[in-house]
Amino acid sequence: MHMKTNNSELSNFRNSKAALYAAIILGAAVFALLAFMIATNGSVSWDRTVQAWVFSHRGPGLTTLMEAVTYIGNWYSITVIVLLLLIYPDTRRDYGVPAAFAAVISQLIKIIFKTALCRPRPDAAFRLVEEGGWSFPSGHSITAMAVFGLLFFALLAGMDKDSGAKKKALLVCCAVLPFAIGFSRVYLGVHYPSDVLAGWAAGISVIALTMLLRPVTDRASGALDDLQSRIIGPQQ
Repeated sequence: MHMKTNNSELSNFRNSKAALYAAIILGAAVFALLAFMIATNGSVSWDRTVQAWVFSHRGPGLTTLMEAVTYIGNWYSITVIVLLLLIYPDTRRDYGVPAAFAAVISQLIKIIFKTALCRPRPDAAFRLVEEGGWSFPSGHSITAMAVFGLLFFALLAGMDKDSGAKKKALLVCCAVLPFAIGFSRVYLGVHYPSDVLAGWAAGISVIALTMLLRPVTDRASGALDDLQSRIIGPQQ
């Protein structure tokens, strides 16, 4: 019986690693395909069609909501969220350090490909907010998918039948926010749909990579715990 349990656990571990590798490859493949299309053609054929449909649903109330949603995905908001999760020892290991790692990797991907491809943003006439820089990929989308997606899986791993309404609400928020933030970027006219899709795809790869590197983030969390103990003393 003991051997069967160990074999089962080993099989589950291998299956989970295989799923994470598959997620990395699939996300990277979608991202690479879209990047190739932008590099060779400068555009994606279905961008205009999706944009037209989204723009047709604009309205004052929805615009106000989308402006608020898009703000959650900007670098300042993500930084505050990550720092709060890093500061508190109870959230540092499972949430703070992995989220910080995912956020940094997302920013590196964004910077590299925005600089390499230099895709202009949609025409200023379509924009409802001011936004500078290049368009591909959507930095909001990749960071939101990576950070909130990672927090979703971390919360899900800790869920049980006794989990309260607050934790369940946070789980739903983390599931919805990456897609809502991505949609807001198209709605507000500052990104093409392909920018957002590429961001989501890359974000999925970042989630899987971060989960595979859990031993690394655990060591980083331990190092931060030791540093905190030296500076302010051990937690009582």
